[in-house]
Amino acid sequence: MIIAYHMLKLLLAISQYFRQHTNFPNMKKLNLSILSLCLALLCSSSSNKNYFSENWNLIKQKDNIEVYTRYHDDSDFKEIRIITEFEAELDDFMGILNKAEDYTKWVYKCSEGKFLERLNEQEFIYYTVSDLPFPAVDRDLVIHSKQWKDEQGNIHSKSVGLQDYLPLNSAYVRIPFFESTWDIFPIGNGKIKVDYRAISHPGGFIPTWLVNMAITTGPVKTMEGLKILLNQEK
Repeated sequence: MIIAYHMLKLLLAISQYFRQHTNFPNMKKLNLSILSLCLALLCSSSSNKNYFSENWNLIKQKDNIEVYTRYHDDSDFKEIRIITEFEAELDDFMGILNKAEDYTKWVYKCSEGKFLERLNEQEFIYYTVSDLPFPAVDRDLVIHSKQWKDEQGNIHSKSVGLQDYLPLNSAYVRIPFFESTWDIFPIGNGKIKVDYRAISHPGGFIPTWLVNMAITTGPVKTMEGLKILLNQEK
């Protein structure tokens, strides 16, 4: 994962150099090619069987939701991992997960969600805005997501933030770094198990210690909101 993180920063730096110093004819295509390579690196790095057991600290258990965090050697921001179960069929769960326009119903502090583009059967791009409390400036994020089903019928999703897909909006701070994964396992009797992991840099001038102190609030409330919405739509 750490190697993939450094590769991601290098590839994004290459993209920025081309954008600033060359007249490359199709920057959007170049950026998407670079992000596809980044996703491949992330997928290969997370397949390490020892990944889940390395340095995770269980910090909270509530309503069948387990919350873990850990530090990376190359980042001051903590990574979060949540393991929980949902009473839902896989297709119903994925239908909600992939409908960006409904994120305001269950994603914590999400004030806008928008589907932008489908690249192929596995990959798509969407946009979100997060409503931060005053005096912090709201954040926006463009996300490139790739999903696939393995031979056992489990679904995996890898996502990374895009910087240059949309022009910056002066009303928001663009989140400069974001990675997340969803591993979704049907376990029978109308239930699925979810293993979610994410790490991000919020950008702007929010102190690192404050971000790390509040890191579990949003994801936990998001999972709780998702469970409520799934129950409402049964």
